[in-house]
Amino acid sequence: MASVTISNLHLYSLTLQAPSAVRCAVVGNFAGGGQRDQLLVTATGSRLTLYRTAEVMIGDLLKGTLVEIHSQNVFAVVRSLGTYKIAGSAKEYLVIGADTGRIATLEWMPDQKRWQRNHLETFGQSGVRRAVPGEYLAVDPRGRACMLASVEKNKIIYFLNRDAKGNLTISSPLEAHKPRTLTFALTALDTGYENPIFAALELDYTECDEDDLDLAKDEVQKELVYYELDLGLNHVTRKWWDAVDRTAHALYQVPGGKDGPGGVLVCGVDSITYRHSTQTAQVDPVPRIAIPRRKGPLEDPNRQRRIVAGVTPKSKGAFFVILQTDDGDLFRVTLDVGTDGIVQQLIVQYFATIPVASVICLTKTAYLYCASESGDQCLYALMDLGESNEAHKSQDLKDFKEAPEPVYFDFPEDQGHVELQQNFEKSNPTIASHIARLNPGEPPQIVSACGTGARSSLKVTKNGLAVNERSRGGLGGAGGVPTGVWTTKLRQEDEHDSWVVMAYPNSTLTLQIDPEKESIEEVGPEDSHFLERAHTIAVQLLANNDVVQIHTRGIRVIKPNGSCDDWEAPNVRTVAAAATNERQIALALSSGELIYFELDEDSGTLGELEDFHPEIPGSITCLSFGKIPVGNVRSKFLAVGCADQTVRILTTDVSSTLDQLSVQAVTSPPTALQILPMEDATGRVTLFLHIGLRSGVYIRTAIDERSGKLSNSHTRFLGPRAVSLSVVTVSDQEVLLAMSARTWLIYPDPQNKTMKVTPLDYPPLDHGRRLSMENQPDGIVGLQGATLCLLTVPSVDNHLLTLSTPLQYTPRALARVPDTAHYVVVQADPNTMPPSAQKTIEDQSKANGTVTNGHVDDEDKAETNEDGDAAMEVDQEDDADGDTQVQKRERASNPRLPGQWASVVSVVDPLKQRVLAQLELTENESAVTCCFAPIVSQDSEQFLFVATAKDRSLMPRGASSGFIHLYRVRDDPPSDPDNEDMKPPEFEFLHKTAFEEPPTALLAFQGRLLAGIGAAVYIYDVGMRKLLRKCWRPRAAATTIVALESQGSRIIIADQKESITFMKYDPVQNELTPFADDVCSRWATCMTMVDYETVAAGDKFGNLFLVRCPKDISDEVDQDNGGLVIQHLKSFLGGTPHRLNLAGHFFLNDIPMSIHKTQLQPGGLDIVVWTGLQGTIGAVVPFAMRDDIQFFMDLERCMRMTEPNLLGRDHLLYRCYYAPVKGCIDGDLVERFFLLNDEWKQRISGEVEKSIPEIEKKIIDMRMRSAF
Repeated sequence: MASVTISNLHLYSLTLQAPSAVRCAVVGNFAGGGQRDQLLVTATGSRLTLYRTAEVMIGDLLKGTLVEIHSQNVFAVVRSLGTYKIAGSAKEYLVIGADTGRIATLEWMPDQKRWQRNHLETFGQSGVRRAVPGEYLAVDPRGRACMLASVEKNKIIYFLNRDAKGNLTISSPLEAHKPRTLTFALTALDTGYENPIFAALELDYTECDEDDLDLAKDEVQKELVYYELDLGLNHVTRKWWDAVDRTAHALYQVPGGKDGPGGVLVCGVDSITYRHSTQTAQVDPVPRIAIPRRKGPLEDPNRQRRIVAGVTPKSKGAFFVILQTDDGDLFRVTLDVGTDGIVQQLIVQYFATIPVASVICLTKTAYLYCASESGDQCLYALMDLGESNEAHKSQDLKDFKEAPEPVYFDFPEDQGHVELQQNFEKSNPTIASHIARLNPGEPPQIVSACGTGARSSLKVTKNGLAVNERSRGGLGGAGGVPTGVWTTKLRQEDEHDSWVVMAYPNSTLTLQIDPEKESIEEVGPEDSHFLERAHTIAVQLLANNDVVQIHTRGIRVIKPNGSCDDWEAPNVRTVAAAATNERQIALALSSGELIYFELDEDSGTLGELEDFHPEIPGSITCLSFGKIPVGNVRSKFLAVGCADQTVRILTTDVSSTLDQLSVQAVTSPPTALQILPMEDATGRVTLFLHIGLRSGVYIRTAIDERSGKLSNSHTRFLGPRAVSLSVVTVSDQEVLLAMSARTWLIYPDPQNKTMKVTPLDYPPLDHGRRLSMENQPDGIVGLQGATLCLLTVPSVDNHLLTLSTPLQYTPRALARVPDTAHYVVVQADPNTMPPSAQKTIEDQSKANGTVTNGHVDDEDKAETNEDGDAAMEVDQEDDADGDTQVQKRERASNPRLPGQWASVVSVVDPLKQRVLAQLELTENESAVTCCFAPIVSQDSEQFLFVATAKDRSLMPRGASSGFIHLYRVRDDPPSDPDNEDMKPPEFEFLHKTAFEEPPTALLAFQGRLLAGIGAAVYIYDVGMRKLLRKCWRPRAAATTIVALESQGSRIIIADQKESITFMKYDPVQNELTPFADDVCSRWATCMTMVDYETVAAGDKFGNLFLVRCPKDISDEVDQDNGGLVIQHLKSFLGGTPHRLNLAGHFFLNDIPMSIHKTQLQPGGLDIVVWTGLQGTIGAVVPFAMRDDIQFFMDLERCMRMTEPNLLGRDHLLYRCYYAPVKGCIDGDLVERFFLLNDEWKQRISGEVEKSIPEIEKKIIDMRMRSAF
């Protein structure tokens, strides 16, 4: 292929964790089965995910859960989802409105496990635009039509039908545009089989545009409008409209036809109103009710509630609507319908309280899915309909401007109408993150501050598989530490294992599995017939039900009747290694000889093939047979590992037994071999040779099943210890257990079948084998020194594990306590009642003996210390009932109080999931950011700096003043780090320094504190009563500094609106001088220094960009020691004298909140890891070789041309959403190569001039070498 110009910096973008913020979700019968076979589709960012509900055993209880069936990145912004079903069909189809300017209908193909696109119709421009339909989508309940609406002006309707051949058809769009009109909500009415009607909330701003005095905006009315699609005339009419509450923002369908009265529920601020064309406010009273409020002393009577989500369960002859408020309360809304079909009253009953959701879905099997706005997602089961709860009835109001009377209800602990089935750990929104090695010997872990309000948490995310420990105990009856473990059945027809055999240096211990007692007990040699005074090397059950014990002095064959046959090794030689299967045994002697045994088909006895003793150069370290294929009598290959750093493949065919077929050189002597078939990237079962080396490297090589040649090798460094391998069973499939400094599981990825090497979340095992017991058929028995462990790996579907520690308020920043695994997290929430005010009101309520609603007076202040902070308390509460605490947390919310901030500084141990200490900020101060800094003038002692804002307002943005609080860290770690009663860090308040505006960025800099306050940069030292200013630059940035980084004397500033600025600090002149900035205005959110001249940053529009200072300018600035040159350079266009060059740009579709340069794999590359607001974790990997850059550029181009986008979005335009992509290759698109069919793979292989295995190897290596 023709080469292209390659820039100096080229990167490879990968997604490590998909976004978890659900924008929309629908339930439908997409597989075409029964009504109970409904599936759930969610849209998170650019990803469509399909789930099914299932029931699993959690402990001793049967719980519902969601099982992921399929997930696909559509490389488009999904704006809305809908489902439709053609009359007479049981299968439902998915309708999608996206930023493609097209409507797409998809069909799920259950046999192929993929989405098939049926229609793709263009109606407008691409991109998220206010005048392009797609923001709102409504589908007729009978599946006859759908309407797409934009925020302003445009609405279009499509007919949905099928032709005589049964193919789905879609009509040309019918327009229902109205200029100068804003749309706030859209839904489809249930009209039975009459003409479809769509209801919209609209506001006509024509008069506002023509009003020069700006008075019409107070008089403009919001309207409920009906659009009718005449099926006979193929025409859309604006059938009916009427004024509604100005605060109306949501519409919910009421079943019609034979199921109900039809119409909609119009939800506004503090009101729910039923509206229909048959009931107009001018003629008939309109049923309207206030949204019920909680009773209690902490409830603000003036705060207004809103409906945020809802769903309409419907069955034959009955229906009701479930609505959720911004408190998380669910209400059951029913309608009292008169004999004339006119709705007389709305009846509202409290139903339950769950997390505030962006979307609520209900399945036919009574599972309620809550796509939470923040924090974890939840699945509930409806236990009953809550018909017996207290009912609140509506009022008849003709004037929609008249507010209904307030309604109050008793907020109970738990009504029992819904039951939490499972809590799904999610990370949205991610506010800040930090990457650190929390445990010695483990790779770095990602610590994230996530969530909002009472659903906030500090999460630790790491690469690993969950492990359930069934049993653990020390071994008795033998001396020393075991050197191996095996399990075996007694008969081939047995379902489970009967013996566990452990080898010691000079003895063997046998344990018997008791299925009745579900225990493992030691047995003597008289029962097991194993040689007790021998070092066992292998144990195998043969096809004739003989049990073989291979030990250093020979072989013992134990017959089913208890008799034994022994074979002894030749004189002065011992058995060094062995390989076995049901019919074959190979022994490697200490002299280097290889002896081969095979089970005779006629006599059923084990015999030695004396004529075959191949000469193997050097000593043999390990052996392995493959499994015997079905229909064969022997495994075709024997793998031999030699001390001369080679692995050889020998044949076991009768005509050429033990002839060498191939050899592969390795970098270290092999210590373990396993021949095991696994699925490859094409989905076919391929025979692989797995090699473990003494150096800690694991190699997987494909074996040609005809010739025995080795090819397509993949390597992975597992740790500094020698690797041992064992075949185990997980989720009914054979996988490989690799043991080194950590324990790893090697298996095919469930999504694309590529090789996954994932560590187990468990202390490292020395030895391990599969174990099948009645209560754990897919178990693992492991040894840790002299400790026996029984484990299970529940699933390999999720390779990211999360530890979550609940927080009280929304986290704003975090900082690691030096030399510990603890974190300081500053939290703050607006319009929230602080704990001190809550305590005051509760005490007053108890004293007065009343539970009426109240509010906080300005004089109701809790006692504080002289520093303005409430005393710090150590949280020592223990959760006795884990499930109960989880349910309480899901229902919790902080009391609201307008204009008040609640803020705390917490010390968190994320590994033990405990809040160790907490400090409340008072006087309406809210924490902004924090950092630790060693101060040189104080003997490099570590101090904690916390920046706060007083009386902060978000809109308009501002604060009355700002402060920096100074604390001294007192931390005396115990000698035993595993001690549960360890003393937490203590913080001694020293002083706080006032500023005119809040500090927004803090950084430790050359033994002092570097602070960004507004657009200025300050350098401070620690004084006795306040911070001492040592240097400052008043206009270092253009607007507001959001982040600071430094390296040496160079300081990097990220501005809220004006991108990145490079600055130099001259210690001789004590001056700060900006010398280079960006040419483009970018709304930066975070940044990190990639090297001395390069900075990686993210902006609020979801872009990742890299800017670089030219090398000659960087050198010139560094050599200007006195600052004489840089100070006298003229600014350019109101900025700095020099400009930064754009080195890379890439659209992420998530707002980066933190960026870090780190290593995620031992011995891996330095990469840039970013975390996004929607919970995304991504990585940007630099290319090490120029040939790889050219190859992946060609491969990405071929993938763009090969695979049509599911929603019709051009991939290159998607990645160039705001600016052209530069210097970055989309790894998410490249990795879809594994999902292509063979024909397309062959075409791409010819285009890039590499074989399919070579392409797959390069793609896998790009991820495995640097990420997970």
